[in-house]
Amino acid sequence: MMKNLRNLILNLVCLLCIAQPVNLWAQNELTEFLVINNPKVRSFSFGIGNITVGDPNIVNFRADRKKKRITLFPKSSGSTTLIVFDQKGQEKEVVNLTVYSTDPEKLLKDVQQLLVDIEGINIKRVGQKVVIDGEVVLPDDMGRIRKVSASTDQIINLAKTNSNTSSLVAKRIEKEIGLDEVSVRSVKGQVLLEGEVYSKAALSKAEKIAKLYSANVINGLEIRNIPNPPMRKDTIQVTAHFVEVAKNFSKNFNFRWNPVPQVGVNASYTINPISGSNNLTGALTGTAIDVLPKLNHFRSLGVARVLENPSISVKSGSDAVIESGTRIGFPIVQPNGAVSLEFQNIGALLKIKPHTSGSDIDMNISVKISSLGSPDVSGGVAISQSSVETSQLVRSGESVVIGGLVRHSYRQSLDRPPSSSDAGSGPTSTQDTFVDPFPLGSLFTLFKSNDLSKQRSQFMIFITPTILKYSKDANKELKDKFNLYEVYPDQISSNVPSEELAP
Repeated sequence: MMKNLRNLILNLVCLLCIAQPVNLWAQNELTEFLVINNPKVRSFSFGIGNITVGDPNIVNFRADRKKKRITLFPKSSGSTTLIVFDQKGQEKEVVNLTVYSTDPEKLLKDVQQLLVDIEGINIKRVGQKVVIDGEVVLPDDMGRIRKVSASTDQIINLAKTNSNTSSLVAKRIEKEIGLDEVSVRSVKGQVLLEGEVYSKAALSKAEKIAKLYSANVINGLEIRNIPNPPMRKDTIQVTAHFVEVAKNFSKNFNFRWNPVPQVGVNASYTINPISGSNNLTGALTGTAIDVLPKLNHFRSLGVARVLENPSISVKSGSDAVIESGTRIGFPIVQPNGAVSLEFQNIGALLKIKPHTSGSDIDMNISVKISSLGSPDVSGGVAISQSSVETSQLVRSGESVVIGGLVRHSYRQSLDRPPSSSDAGSGPTSTQDTFVDPFPLGSLFTLFKSNDLSKQRSQFMIFITPTILKYSKDANKELKDKFNLYEVYPDQISSNVPSEELAP
């Protein structure tokens, strides 16, 4: 019984082997990608026998059996199979053929060129396909992408519309219109223009700009008829840098100093020191180009530090006021013996009135500086004051420099206002120490130390006006261009050789 069962199993195995001799000898399947009208040659290591192609309308062939090769002729897009037998009739190769209408590398370049001006998308090749992905802002741009991807099945479109598209388009239209009186918002897929203009031409221009971005525009602008409509004025970003520079390094800024008025420039210089100041040097004004990169460079070397850099935007012809300082109370003894506090402003006050003329800016500048002087023998503290008034013409982005506002006297630099206990404790007249113009805060305490300093520094003010296209760009300009940081005194002392800071 068992013997008969074993014989039956052996007979079945033999029958299976006889029934499928070709499959047992078949080779692994291969894949080949072809492009229409681009013939391709395949060579073989065996003698070629019969050849079959699943669909001759997609790929045809010509065999050269003497040279053991087959030339494939792709005719139309699609997929088919090529089977090659050897001269003994055994199946040797099975090749899966895929035919594309365009070479993928060429298609990639064509698609990139067609969609080069669309923001937010990425076009790349993945295998034999070209893939478009990313987020599109404008609906019209998405329509172009869909049109291009529909031209062939070799392009896969994964791009989608940004969820904030409507608000982004509205903001862009508002910026392009560029009128402070006109606002743009999106309402249910439509662009709504609101506000008022002063002429039909301005209304028509705003509507044309909006229709460049969207076909669905609702013009809700009103024309305000007034005899003398306000003229659009340039917005100017005025940035001041209060800088301490090692005195020997100030020449490296390459300032164009203007100690006397130039032709066509009305400049006046007034210095009003009062009691308490010692050896105030003459104030000078000048202009400089590319100040900010130089400040950054010298800051990294430790020979300059930006104490403060306030910034303000103002319309052409209007006043800009920058005040940086503090109020200090001084005890005053009344005739009846009562003591009261009298407060004084200590710091810097800048008044700037810029006027634009093309790309040039004419500025009327007034600078007033108040600082604590040395204590006198009675224990009182004098207030030192100086002022500079000038008019300068610069290009947008250039800087006006005001220097010479440094005092040389003898004082122990403490992290507190001087008091009567400091009187008479200064060094002898054979020594020279730097005295900061401002004794409080990051701007007002240049050196926080109980030790006497023999370093001499130059205090300078850089005023940089920049013409902005739109007033709303003021914050962006401030962040992008004027984000400088303070260099602390310990960095100066550790990075700069003493001979470079010596007088």
